[in-house]
This record gives sequence, C-alpha cells and structure tokens, in this order.
Amino acid sequence: MSPRRSTSMERGTELRRAPASPLSGADRLSLPNRLLLAALCVALGTAGTAWAQPSPTSGGEGTTASSGDPSDGEPTPEEPSKKRKRARRELPPVRTEPGILPAISYDSDLGLGFGVITNFARIDPEAVPYRWRLGAQAFLYLRPRPEGGVEVPFQSHYVRFDKPGLASGRVRLLLELSFRRHSNAGYHGLGNQSIRSEPWKSIDKEREPDSWARARRFHEYDRIYPRAEAEVRVQLPADLFAFGSTSLAWNWFQLYEGSQLSQDLAGDPEAWQTQALVGVSRHGLLQGVAGMALDTRDDETAPIAGMFHEVSVRGGPLLELQQGFVGLNATFRFFLPIHRDWISVAARLILDGLFGSPPLYELARYGGTEADDGPGGSTSLRGVLTHRYHGRGKVLSNLELRSKFLRFRVARQRSSLGAVLFLDAGRVWADHRPRPELDGKTLGLHPGLGGGLRWQVGETFVIRLDVGWSPGQHGLYFDVGHVF
Repeated sequence: MSPRRSTSMERGTELRRAPASPLSGADRLSLPNRLLLAALCVALGTAGTAWAQPSPTSGGEGTTASSGDPSDGEPTPEEPSKKRKRARRELPPVRTEPGILPAISYDSDLGLGFGVITNFARIDPEAVPYRWRLGAQAFLYLRPRPEGGVEVPFQSHYVRFDKPGLASGRVRLLLELSFRRHSNAGYHGLGNQSIRSEPWKSIDKEREPDSWARARRFHEYDRIYPRAEAEVRVQLPADLFAFGSTSLAWNWFQLYEGSQLSQDLAGDPEAWQTQALVGVSRHGLLQGVAGMALDTRDDETAPIAGMFHEVSVRGGPLLELQQGFVGLNATFRFFLPIHRDWISVAARLILDGLFGSPPLYELARYGGTEADDGPGGSTSLRGVLTHRYHGRGKVLSNLELRSKFLRFRVARQRSSLGAVLFLDAGRVWADHRPRPELDGKTLGLHPGLGGGLRWQVGETFVIRLDVGWSPGQHGLYFDVGHVF
C-alpha cells in the first residue's frame, strides 16, 4: 500500500506515506533479492486482497433452487442447509459493512512496509457510493538500522471519516486525524546541483562502527507531526469541481549529530542558504488549500482516455515562528488510447512554486489534489531518492506507455496483467532569483527510466511493481495504484 500520497479525497484503500533516504552500496539489497522480496510481497498482498474482496453475489443475489432428476420434471425441495446459505447471502439493502484488509508494500527508499486498514461503510441503494465511511489505518516500514538491528523509518496512522452526497449529492466531506513520523527524512542541500556526499564510504565499518553509523545519518533528520484536516469537494457543471481543505499540523524535529542539515544551519547567519532553512524547530502549520479541476477521465483507477487538470493555491502561517508561505500548483494529466484498452499513453506535467518562507519539508513537495514528495521517489521521479532535491520552484514530468496483455479471473473478480514503460524527469530551483551556484546554468533535468507490471483486480484495485533507474541510482517499488 501507498501511505505516502496525500490525496484531496480518499481513493479506496490508498494510504499516505512519506519517504526517507535509503541505505546504499553493500547495505542495500541487491536487485535480484529485491525482486524476490517483491514477488513475496505480491503473493502475500494478493492473498489478503482475495480474502477481503466480496463475492459478486454478496450484494443480494441468492442461489437458485436446485432441480431434481430431469426426467422427473418436478423440482426437488431445497435442503435446509441451502436455505440457510441463501438467507446469509441475501443481505439487507441498507446495512453497515465492516471490512479489514492487510496492507503490504516495498520501497527501496524505505524498506518493507506492512499494516492493516479497517473500514465501516453504511451501504444504501439510494446513496452512491455509500452514506458514509469510517476508516482507520496502522502502517509502518522496517529496514536495517545503521547502528545495528531494525528501525522504523516511517510510520503512518490515521482515523478518517468520509461523507459524500451532501447538498443534493454535489458536496463531499472528509475529516481526518493522523500521526506520522519520518525518522530518516532526507536532506542533501538546496538546489538542483546538491551533492550526495556519502561520507560513510571512507569509514571502515568494522573498525569504527559508531563513526560509520553516524555517517549513515549524514543526509537524514527526524520529523514527527500529528495532523487534523477537513477537506471538501464540490461538483460543478461540465466535469468541473472545486476543492479545498484546512489543516493544522504540529512538527517536532531531531537533528542527527554531524548531519548535513545541522552543519548548514550552523553556517553564516547572513547567508541566503542559511536563512532559507525555515521550520526546522518545533512549530505548527495552519494551512489552507483551494483549487479548481477539470476531470474527463473514463475511469479514476485505471484511466484509458480523457484528461485531469487542476490549478490550486495553498499556504498559511508557521505558528511559533512568525513566518508563513504561499504555494501555487498547476498539474496537467492526459490519457490517450492507442489500441482500445490494450495499449494507451499517459502523461503528467507538474509546475509548482513556493513564495515567502516555506518550511524545509515543503521544499521537497508539490501541491494539488495529489500532493506528494518530489521530484524523487516512487510517485514522482522513479529511480531517484525521495527528498533528494529541495527548492522553491519545481517542474516534474511523467510519460508512460501502458498495456494489458492478459485477462483472467481471480476469486470471481475480473483481472488483467499488463506492463508499463516510463520516462520521468524533474528539476528544482533553489530560489526565484538566479542562483547558478546552487542550480547550475544548464537545463539540468534529472531523468528516471524504467518499467514495471500492473495487476488490476476488479474495477478499483491496481497492484504496481516498478523498477526505476537514474544515473548513479536505482529503485524498486511495490505498491498499490497507478502513479497518476
């Protein structure tokens, strides 16, 4: 599952996550071992998914009475056991449906993730998709700890209430309380030319284990932030909708000894690079988001045709720091069928800018209905480390060739297996004014190339396995849902 993405509205069992810098070199899993682990994840995730999927007859279709001997011409009365089974399958039309689903994920930037999702939905034939839904998630990742043993680099837990159908079906409301922690959030400096120095490579791990462990934290810091959020989406005519949200998050930070972030904060207080490092101490963020979108996609889960474009503004004050920021985002998505639904092309372009005094973590994020980390990571620039680049200006593009080459059924659910080839590219600018010492003087696009598999189960569930490559880096990602 994918706990990184923060969508404007809940989409099925989608999770939210945030990244951290991965282990590298001899301390990261080899690619064959990663593929083996991903295959195991697929098997485990599929088992849980099949177990949690309702039968096609669970919506009220009963079994037909069994007939007797055809030569007889008279039907045989139903056995009592068959009558009981039929009664169990004929659920009342208005009911509360509980559900629990094991969640599993793998990200080379984070490690192995697992958890559980629960949902309680009030089903009513007169309310689509439901009257209301109450959900909760407990999810965490595990990876080797530099000091030895195992650590939790990221955890995400929430309780979420979803109420569609307000104002004659035009308004949808989402309320959420969450707790998240990034114990190895990444920082490599500001600008498009920031350098990943990897000081641990010059230290003998066997002779100097403590120094080596500290060096492994050089590009990391620890952030804790509980959050409360209220979101609303209003359907407008002609495939348009407006969206908005208000949230309050409180942030606590821990800087690791000798880390790059602690060194940069101790730099010249008059230097722009030092002044740009805002929000690295305890503070609250009261943020508002407002935007408009056009959505003509033929499907939200696995679109083949149409488009989804949006523009939005976000921002707010940093409580306790007497600072604040404003962000602008424009995102364009196109979907074009090449050969029916067997082969299609999907493209996305993101333009994002921050003004004022944005906090450090916002410099490695973009906004919109699918606000997320980037450029870099499994949902933005595959093959590049998450939180790899920080800047006030960002551009990100994704191009995918999607295919479906096999169709079958799993647990009575229509399924398809397909492949994806992708080309990602991204760039950041440290500031709105030219700073060639940080951003360079050339185009400076960072590429991500690769491919993967897509397994779609039913109409609303897609399992994703991607392998991405970028110069000097690569990543393996097992998750749920298309990247866009």
